[in-house]
Amino acid sequence: MLAQNLVGNLGLVVSLTWGGAFLYGQDRIVRPDFSIQPPAQWSERPSSGGHALVLQAGETEPGVAEYARTIQVLRMSGPVYMDEAGLEEYGATMQKKLSTLPGVDHVAIREASLAHTQSGREALRFYMDFTSNEVPMMQATLVVSNEKEHLVLLYTDLASRFTGANADFFLQEAWDTLLSVEMPGQTPRHLDQKVLLLGILGLTLAGGVLGWRYRRHKREAALWADPQ
Repeated sequence: MLAQNLVGNLGLVVSLTWGGAFLYGQDRIVRPDFSIQPPAQWSERPSSGGHALVLQAGETEPGVAEYARTIQVLRMSGPVYMDEAGLEEYGATMQKKLSTLPGVDHVAIREASLAHTQSGREALRFYMDFTSNEVPMMQATLVVSNEKEHLVLLYTDLASRFTGANADFFLQEAWDTLLSVEMPGQTPRHLDQKVLLLGILGLTLAGGVLGWRYRRHKREAALWADPQ
């Protein structure tokens, strides 16, 4: 069964099984705008609705709508700032969008922090709680960005996997993949804009001072040439 709900550019894939897809070993997935290292023995399923990539675990969870773990990569236009302000802004955006999905309730951000990918790229990291059709779920999210677009990487799983006896294994497997993401371009920050604005302001003030000094020098030169 495939159940897919999308709102705007933020998607959530839950309660699905898929057969006949390619199983990854250790090969890195390389796309024109990003690359990522998938977990071993996970499969790629056809993506749509803004998803650049959807990976699915090989096993399912019995008794819960044949649920299978997924890792999703979404490409979105526009930069996201990798600082405390960006963390707060994007967290509020995700919480709002998830709350509008049919069947999704009780959305809450459990944890939000700044992070770094394996290659050292700055990122935003979130843990979110919600219920999907009354089934407790959790989602680990990583956001990376360049000057023109950003990627949202989602690991969606049953809440019991996040908190159960094997939670460390499942989370390590997921975070190893999420943090392996690479994309071209520079990471934007609000600080970059502030520095740019301060630089423009500084140049404006410097230009004003030079202009004032030039006019003063010109006036003094005129007085020296003609005391009258």
